[in-house]
Amino acid sequence: MNYVSGRDQTKSSTVEPVKTRACCHRCSRKLIIHGTPRSGAKLVCRTCRQKAEEEAAFKMLGETQVISASKTQPIPIAFRKTRPSKKAVRSQSLIKGLEKPFPKAKTRRRYLGTTIFVAMTMTLLPLIYVSMVSTIGYGLYRLAISKYLFEMLPVTLALPVYLTSILIVTSLIALMLKPIWAPPSRRKRQRALRPDQAPVLFRFVHSIAHVVNAPVPKSIHVVLEPNAAAHFRGGAKGFRENDLILTIGLPLLSTMNLSQFAGIIAHELGHFSQGGGMRLRCMVIAIHNWFAKMVLERDAFDDELNEMVQSDTYLMRTAARFFLTLTWLVRIQFWFLMISSKALYCLLSRQLEFDADSYEARLVGPEVFEESLKAMNKLQLSFEAVLNEILREASRARSTTYEFPENLPRLVTEHTKRMSPDLMEIVNHVVYEKQTSWLDSHPSDGERLEAVCNLGFDGQYKNSYPATVLVPNFDSIAKKMTGKSFTSLSAWL
Repeated sequence: MNYVSGRDQTKSSTVEPVKTRACCHRCSRKLIIHGTPRSGAKLVCRTCRQKAEEEAAFKMLGETQVISASKTQPIPIAFRKTRPSKKAVRSQSLIKGLEKPFPKAKTRRRYLGTTIFVAMTMTLLPLIYVSMVSTIGYGLYRLAISKYLFEMLPVTLALPVYLTSILIVTSLIALMLKPIWAPPSRRKRQRALRPDQAPVLFRFVHSIAHVVNAPVPKSIHVVLEPNAAAHFRGGAKGFRENDLILTIGLPLLSTMNLSQFAGIIAHELGHFSQGGGMRLRCMVIAIHNWFAKMVLERDAFDDELNEMVQSDTYLMRTAARFFLTLTWLVRIQFWFLMISSKALYCLLSRQLEFDADSYEARLVGPEVFEESLKAMNKLQLSFEAVLNEILREASRARSTTYEFPENLPRLVTEHTKRMSPDLMEIVNHVVYEKQTSWLDSHPSDGERLEAVCNLGFDGQYKNSYPATVLVPNFDSIAKKMTGKSFTSLSAWL
């Protein structure tokens, strides 16, 4: 069957192609074809073509598992009323090996001990912060009601000193509370997939969640970065209601096979199974971001002060330097709390990563795990190289004349295939030789690989199909996200 679309026809630069009216072979929708179709060709519209691709993907999935409409969990084979057809049994199923759930593993002592230690230590940092603000606030109160200056100095001299002291201490407290009134940072571009947009992907993720005994994510988001993440929806409501979001990088789908991609999904769903550990990590991140925002982040208030320093008015320059000095003192004061919270977060995060790696190892085994580590590093290097090249060419040619790529994930995948030997040496160094620092949120790839090999799992899911079979309209989604992200360079700077 020939699938023909009006956009697939190339236009001649000299002769305008003939437009032919036709109907879709499946839904009878009217089509306009540029050129003359071949005799006997069955024309299909874009909607019917997408449905045909999804049907082909579901056919490869076979009837190994059925997703319940009420529980979003796979129904075991023993409870099915209908028997699978012989054709489905003969075909290689994409979810063959995802039928038997894992037995629940015991919590490792090191993971449990680290969680308890971080929970107890992390509570001290907010207490130190509150005590510092309260102490300075109490000092401001005592200074406001004190008459010591007026008793020691003349009124004409004591009043300016008194008002200046009140201003300094009040400004210091305001700067210590700056994360409350400073504007929030911009989030990365994400797109939430609907189940009807990628039904095979949703079914695949639900099957893996059933196997690893993990909660099913309530939403799946896709991004252009080569990464995957598991997190709660923003706000206290998502934290309380267990509103889990799975974020998948489109370059993973365009580069990995199903075994590698299934391992990545099992790793992220393993984070969903951590429950208390994942919630503790969110709290630790919130505390660390509070201190980091105070110490590192430059907001609109800092920009105004920097502009005031260049003012022609002496009074404005003096006031700006005064507040910049206070800001510098506050940042030095809270630098230790920021580093302490960062170290505690990284200590907890490394143990959570080791625990999530065990889910991936049980599903796909250490060999696929090693391949995934190399693929992730290659994708990260390729993504940075491609993005830097795009930004360099766009700034050179101006964004108004530069033609941005229409499909960034495919471009990153092609760059990965043509990776130079020098970059491959960097990948091997990262995977096998890099050591873990105490401020690394993830263990080194070598330590992770060694820990996975020591678990002794062989893996139960092996499949070499490309991961794009899970999303038949992958290129359409990738092109839309690429176009939205490159509408302006500010989205990437």
